[in-house]
Amino acid sequence: MIIKPHLNTEQLKKDFFWMEKSINFAKRAELIGEVPIGSVLVYRDNMVASGWNEAISQKDPSAHAEIVSIRNGAKYFENYRLKEDVTMYVTVFPCIMCIGAIFHARIRRLVYGAENYKNSSSIFFENLKGKNNNMFGRNRINICGGILSDNCSAILKNFFKKRRKVSNLKTVDTV
Repeated sequence: MIIKPHLNTEQLKKDFFWMEKSINFAKRAELIGEVPIGSVLVYRDNMVASGWNEAISQKDPSAHAEIVSIRNGAKYFENYRLKEDVTMYVTVFPCIMCIGAIFHARIRRLVYGAENYKNSSSIFFENLKGKNNNMFGRNRINICGGILSDNCSAILKNFFKKRRKVSNLKTVDTV
């Protein structure tokens, strides 16, 4: 696992472009009542797969945006191991389950928008920065974060704010 900043302006432009696409998929998730997280897989500057959270609608706890994208990418490449130069863009730092899937799919570059301090994975990987560890062997993942983070965070905050408001209204009605 290597966490590093963006190296050049051209790559940064691409990262912003593809994160916008991920945000659009997050908005799709929100429209169907899912937690608004979106993801795209990019191979040689082309989107080859996408996904958004579907855990509620599919009644599948593993149907996170990243997993859905990986499943769609595996169909595209007709292989459970994706091409080495695939980049995943996701609006929020992945959970442990999704990091595991990213690792096993052999995705080498991960670009995320918002931090996710509510699960332990971002804190865990933050602690790995600068440490020489071999837990991932040869399957290193380059991670770049903070792309359109304010936009990605705002979508999530607004979603949960609305959800709490509805939950509070239901509580008032039952009292």
